[in-house]
Amino acid sequence: MSDNRNSYLATILEGVGVYTIGKVLSKLTYFIINLLLTSLLGASLYGVFSFVKTIINFSYRIGNLGTHKSILRFIPMYRSKKDRDWIFTVSLAINIFSSISISVLLYTSAPAINEISINHDFGTACIRIFSAYLPFHMITNLFIDFSRSLKKPMLQAKIQHIIVPSSRLLAVGVAFMISGSLLDVVYLWMFSGVLSFLVAVFILGSHSGVSLSTTSDKASIKKFLNISLPLTFTEIGSLLTKRVDILLIGYYLTSEVVGVYNIAAVLSDILTLPLTAVNQLFPAVSSDLYQQGDLDELENVYRAVTRWAFTLSLWMGAGLIVFRSDILGLFGQDFIIGKTVLLLFVIGQVLNASAGPSGYLLAMSGNQYVTLANQVILAILNLSFNIILIPRVGFVGAAIATAAVLGLVNMIRVVEIWVLEGVHPYSREYYKPVVSFLATVVSLIIIRSILPLFVSMIVGAIIGTIIFYSIIYSLGINELDKELIIKLS
Repeated sequence: MSDNRNSYLATILEGVGVYTIGKVLSKLTYFIINLLLTSLLGASLYGVFSFVKTIINFSYRIGNLGTHKSILRFIPMYRSKKDRDWIFTVSLAINIFSSISISVLLYTSAPAINEISINHDFGTACIRIFSAYLPFHMITNLFIDFSRSLKKPMLQAKIQHIIVPSSRLLAVGVAFMISGSLLDVVYLWMFSGVLSFLVAVFILGSHSGVSLSTTSDKASIKKFLNISLPLTFTEIGSLLTKRVDILLIGYYLTSEVVGVYNIAAVLSDILTLPLTAVNQLFPAVSSDLYQQGDLDELENVYRAVTRWAFTLSLWMGAGLIVFRSDILGLFGQDFIIGKTVLLLFVIGQVLNASAGPSGYLLAMSGNQYVTLANQVILAILNLSFNIILIPRVGFVGAAIATAAVLGLVNMIRVVEIWVLEGVHPYSREYYKPVVSFLATVVSLIIIRSILPLFVSMIVGAIIGTIIFYSIIYSLGINELDKELIIKLS
């Protein structure tokens, strides 16, 4: 393994290590938050909360106009503080103007949105309260992505995985203690957003060295917007590919079904942890390598991180598949009906991990218009599949559509990167985690059948982990992994 590859992978692994610790803590925090919310609100009101929060997430992802992803490409390209300051300033100005504009639009159109969608008594009030939360949420996430672009994983982790989830847990905890209503929860959630924003401003100002700029190069701004604006439409396509299902379930079905479906989505989201951990620093690293023209090294790094993400997602997926009914039951008996949905989501997320950071690699290599075309086509397909399947099959139809499109989009991305840049993430090493996964699933099924519920889950987690990684070890660890394990230890 070359010293350069070692350096680049070590940079990614540093981010992965810090991110993973923070992300595990935040996932645990959000698990507790959702347990408290389902216990306090029940499936129906929790569905209203989830539906409105999805609207806000759509607004945030579209409203940043691609700036959150653009800075991941531009900051590594510009080394001087002056250049980085103007990139941050332009991004901040766009986010402030856009978020306020969308907030006003959401507030004024809340009754109409509620009537044509979930049509709940608390729907209009929830949308209006959440609209005030949007600017704080959007700008806090800009700070998080700016920290990523600087390759400062500790700074990012403080904001994204400590400050934000802690403030939300505080808000939901207070609501739970006072036996609050849905509106109490939403007001406290808005308060948590303001608190997170203020703390993030302090942390970024103290540790990033960034400051607002009054000067900028018009040609550079045009170049920046040429990247960010197409990414906006890409983001719209991504949302229609991944999250339009929640909105359509709210339209066609009931708020209770929305709540059950959302819990299944939250649980399957755990499988995104390995890939999102890799994605924290891979965009900056891939941008560096692409600018240097070192495609061989880029392919080696791409292969390594994709295989790691795929392996870890299979490990976690085995437990979710076997114990899915038991885990859903923790949120209440009403949620167990989501077991088929959860199974489909697990399949979709494993397929997602198998493609690695392919979407980021397309964007970082200057193929943003290809990415845009992908998302437009797949968004249309997902929207169509959901509209056809939900009225006929219910929320299982939505899960089928979403999982199928998620697998398709990643297959297309891998092929495009191979054709356009001549790199791909696959090797013969992939059979090892697949064999380990199958053996682990069989062992977990046996454990679940002979032990009591909670005991089987604990014992299964321990025994399943031992079996999974023992098989991988017995099949052989390649030199790349050995060197990195030694370096990390």
